[in-house]
Amino acid sequence: TDTAVAAHTHHAAGSTGSQCMNCHMPKITEGLERMVRTHRIFNPTDRSMIEANQPNACNLCHLDKPIDWTIGHLREWYGPEHKYSERALLQNYPNRTGPVGPAWLQSPHHPTRLAATEALVAHDLAAALPRLLGVLVEDSNIINRQFTQKRIDESLGIRLRDLGYQFYFPEKQRRAVIQQIRPRLAGLAAKKPAGQGAN
Repeated sequence: TDTAVAAHTHHAAGSTGSQCMNCHMPKITEGLERMVRTHRIFNPTDRSMIEANQPNACNLCHLDKPIDWTIGHLREWYGPEHKYSERALLQNYPNRTGPVGPAWLQSPHHPTRLAATEALVAHDLAAALPRLLGVLVEDSNIINRQFTQKRIDESLGIRLRDLGYQFYFPEKQRRAVIQQIRPRLAGLAAKKPAGQGAN
């Protein structure tokens, strides 16, 4: 029943938070240049991922919330035995009060940056675009830049290469192109309603 679903998931029945796969099989695995659902069914309270500041199922939807907000809800819903190492949290979260999602783009763990890109594009491309353009310029991993270019292309219905950008260009050239086309991209992203960034 809807009541039973809500009691288990702590989200309204029929909402994205009530769908089993979003919590137990989130999109944290790269496949064919996009993030796909992990085939490992795991608990969304997974201690190692939360302590390491890697994508957790809660913050993949609640990108604007800090990790302490997430941990507080997990403890409230599932019991105080859900404990996490304060030492690990302090070490791996430079800003415990800041939103987790955007900070993932700065993670030294490149798969975390990929998962963050997918989630940010899907949830609110216009708000995330400045940070995603930073990835196109500054990310040291060529696969992350390629992935981000592809997601922006798909979401905005354009081809950045036609505007002069390629993920394999030297950083100086990437920076110059993005600076030039930034206003156009921002205008296109502003027309996308939140939640409509991903195909």
